[in-house]
Amino acid sequence: MTNNNPAPLLGFRIAHLLEQEPDTKDLTINVKTEILKHEFGPIKSSFSFSPHKFFEEDVKKQELYFFLIAVGIEEDDAKLMMTDMIFYVLGNIDELRGVLTLLLKVQFPSFEPIEEH
Repeated sequence: MTNNNPAPLLGFRIAHLLEQEPDTKDLTINVKTEILKHEFGPIKSSFSFSPHKFFEEDVKKQELYFFLIAVGIEEDDAKLMMTDMIFYVLGNIDELRGVLTLLLKVQFPSFEPIEEH
């Protein structure tokens, strides 16, 4: 789990859930986002990738990036979030089988720590 604060008024946390399926050789990577903006309430979205598509410049990956930009996250912060997710998966890819869900929770303004659920 990562907890970073790239901008003074932006906090984010990346958590994960793994549904291990030892009999399968495949891995599906789901990214679920929850953007907490006090003036709008939560904005949620989800994206699904094969490992190959997750690590390359893919249309779906671009959709995730542009979604983050569209909800008001600055480009540098969105790139940092994407990089953190990629490094997490890269560090664990050999052991992962089944469905890996990355939960990206972004809160701004971020005056208090992001609560875990």
